[in-house]
Amino acid sequence: MPELPEVETIVRGLQKTVISQRVTGFWCERPQTIKTHSIEDFGNIIKNTVISAARRRAKYILID
Repeated sequence: MPELPEVETIVRGLQKTVISQRVTGFWCERPQTIKTHSIEDFGNIIKNTVISAARRRAKYILID
């Protein structure tokens, strides 16, 4: 598990590089982490969406 400063560093890097980028693909190594949709449905939902923000909540990285 990364320490909080490492997570903050990653989020700041993401903010510089992924904001306004379009999601073109998706893969998931642990399908059980997606609880609300099937993996195929989730991939179809997020495909072609634009990333508006990268932030953190505790040690979790959130991408809007």
